Amino acid sequence: MPKIQRLRAFAQGRDDVHVITDRGVVSVNLERIPTRLDRRNKRCYQLAGVFQQDNPSWVLVHADTLPPTGPYAGTTFDHAFAECDGVVFDPVFAEFFPAQEFYAVYGVANIRRFDHDTAVHLLLEENHWGPWGDPHA
Repeated sequence: MPKIQRLRAFAQGRDDVHVITDRGVVSVNLERIPTRLDRRNKRCYQLAGVFQQDNPSWVLVHADTLPPTGPYAGTTFDHAFAECDGVVFDPVFAEFFPAQEFYAVYGVANIRRFDHDTAVHLLLEENHWGPWGDPHA
């Protein structure tokens, strides 16, 4: 499997986490992301949306992925995550990754990006966390 690096993070608490990247330090709030994997599994759309609500400068991403390992390996799989300044936060893994590596390793395709205001509008209009269609279509 291709390797993907996880970005270093440090925290004072779950609402004061900082991710160190080549571009500097990105502050995030992880307070509403469950610490236990069994509370995150199969909730990527909801958790990515909640993460964006708590971190409005991040872009919500709905896309197809092609995981290289795990139960969905080799199968196109709908997924949601957040992105900011070349960093991806995957709410199921609850980890940060360099965006370029994440997109390459997970075969990210059919990408739909939603800024904070658009995501809030679609959440209220559709009455679910996603997936939603292309906001520019």
